[in-house]
Amino acid sequence: MRVTFNKAAVIARIQAANDRALVDVANQALKDCNQYTPEDQGELIRSSLTNSDRSPHDGVMTLRWATPYARYQYYGAAMEGRPPKKVTNRPLKYTK
Repeated sequence: MRVTFNKAAVIARIQAANDRALVDVANQALKDCNQYTPEDQGELIRSSLTNSDRSPHDGVMTLRWATPYARYQYYGAAMEGRPPKKVTNRPLKYTK
């Protein structure tokens, strides 16, 4: 018995399936993360929707929250100053 197949076509099909699955996983991760995002004016969530990758690049998708305070929100560190310039050791506290 002899089996032959087009290796390049199989690799392309596997990569296409991987890319489709990656888009689904990234969209769900973004949705899950934004569920816990503080909503003052919605800017943080909007920045994630507009700045995150919409399609894979070399099998990688990146989720981005592109606001000056996104990192501090994520780690829960309070900032001081006008505009906020200094990170403190105080945890963030939300009222809503």
